[in-house]
This record gives sequence, structure tokens and C-alpha cells, in this order.
Amino acid sequence: VAVPLFETFRSTDDLGLAFASFAKLYHMAMKKVAPNKELQPPWAPHEGMDARLRFPYQLLDKLLGNNWKIKSIWKILDDRLGRPEYQGAPCNNGRLKGRRCLVVGAGPCGLRSAIELRLLGASVTLVEQR
Repeated sequence: VAVPLFETFRSTDDLGLAFASFAKLYHMAMKKVAPNKELQPPWAPHEGMDARLRFPYQLLDKLLGNNWKIKSIWKILDDRLGRPEYQGAPCNNGRLKGRRCLVVGAGPCGLRSAIELRLLGASVTLVEQR
């Protein structure tokens, strides 16, 4: 179930479907990691999470297994996140913590900007015309 759902998330042109499929994947992964906890939305802070899970995609890695497409995406993220600016303080504690950013457009540049800003700690809102 998880791999086809990820493929839907990865390949859809529909923003609503992308959001819904990601939210479902995230909740499936959370149930595996913390089966007795109340499910929170992906953007909520998660108390008591495994300290080895520095970035949200690592939670999905545990759910999705060894699919080659998924592994290639994780490798790109792992290589990028190995850079010094991400060390020691990912996402909620990054150097942009407390800053709010608006990214207009969910094309390749907009998504890349939103991901980079979030990984550096900013609270990001992404808007798309469609």
C-alpha cells in the first residue's frame, strides 16, 4: 500500500492529491514508530520522536523500504543534508528558527525553496495558483 501511495505523491500534478497522499503516508509511518500515540499532522512538533530521525523524510524511509525510486530520492536528500549548514540543528532548530516565509508557486524552484527554508528552520507557507 505505501509504495503505490508514494508513487501517487511523487508523480501527481494535483496539489490536493499530493497533500492527501503525503499526509496518509506520514500517518502510516507514525503508526509504525509510535503506535499508541495520538496522530498529529506532519507539521506539528512531535515530542519523544526517535532522535535518529533528524528530518521528516527519514520517517517515510522506514515505511517504504527498498524501492529504487524512493532510495534515489533519499540519496539526493542525504547528500544535501550532509552539508555543514544543516548539521546539529535541523528543521525546528535551524538558523532560520522563528522566521516565517511565503513561497509563491509550487513549481520546481518554489518547492526547492520551500524545502530549503524549512530544513533551515523557517516556518514556510507555500501557495500555488491552481
